[in-house]
Amino acid sequence: LETVLDDLSDVILWLKNPYHVIYDNMAVRFMLGVTQDQIENIHITGLFKDQQLTNFVMNTGQSDEMVDFSTDDGKISRIIVSPIDFENGKSGKSVIFKDITQNWKQDRMKSEFVTTASHELRSPLSLIHGYAKLLRLTGNLNEQQDTYIHNIIEGVEEMKALVQNLLDLGRLESG
Repeated sequence: LETVLDDLSDVILWLKNPYHVIYDNMAVRFMLGVTQDQIENIHITGLFKDQQLTNFVMNTGQSDEMVDFSTDDGKISRIIVSPIDFENGKSGKSVIFKDITQNWKQDRMKSEFVTTASHELRSPLSLIHGYAKLLRLTGNLNEQQDTYIHNIIEGVEEMKALVQNLLDLGRLESG
């Protein structure tokens, strides 16, 4: 199990109460720049530089809890804290750091694309909508032509509503 966990790129810590490290994989040591001897049985308060992160790990873990955390170097980690019951009847916590920087960047790029595309679609849709309404005002339209123009106007109005929904979604995502 330790060999498998050491090969993972996710940072994995097991803590026994009261918050001492009893297992750490290679990713932890790499992230913190320490050896296994330096980290073994260390209290959680001496592990992380960021007090908010330490507080989150210490004050959670009664059930699975998760938070996204940004580091000074621009990386974003999803931190998952879960309760563990050990064989000897003692309890502790599992702390996992998943690097989600790429996912976060992709989500942001997707949101920016949707917002940009939506803005770019608004102008031509407004133009088509306006010309279709002008055609209707020219008169001399037979019933079939009037039906076609009505369908064009309805279709454009539906597309404009979809574009507006996309823009609203972008605003909601950005807060």
